[in-house]
Amino acid sequence: MPIFGEAPSPYDETVEKVTAETCTTENWTLILDICDRVIADQNKGAKLCLLSVKKRLNHRDPHVVLLALSLLDSLWSNCGVAFRREVSSREFSQELSFKATHSNRSIGEKTRSIIRKWSENECKQDASLGLIKTLYKNLLAEGYSFETDASSKFC
Repeated sequence: MPIFGEAPSPYDETVEKVTAETCTTENWTLILDICDRVIADQNKGAKLCLLSVKKRLNHRDPHVVLLALSLLDSLWSNCGVAFRREVSSREFSQELSFKATHSNRSIGEKTRSIIRKWSENECKQDASLGLIKTLYKNLLAEGYSFETDASSKFC
């Protein structure tokens, strides 16, 4: 059933499984399956998958959000430039900014950590990912820490 008129994404079910409240660790088999599906569905895979991930990033359970951030980072690393450009869109950059600044401590730390990693790696090589780099610079200028507490990591 669509939420607020949103059509369901073909990725919803798998993304919900990999970010379920009952998961105690990342399910790398499912994560890599999702990555493979996104790559195979060249036309709309990145956008549709990101919609599913965004739903989980807005879940009320911080554990689900942390798993969704791990999934997002894996998708960024494995799905190529089309996925990265979707993440670097104005709308999704605003979502990341909110998670980095207005979430509980562990979610904020993990979000800032992946923004930093992306900015220092892929964003240096691709100007089309400039919004992520700008977000990183803005968060630095605002005084946010990019150090992480080891207890907030799943890996």
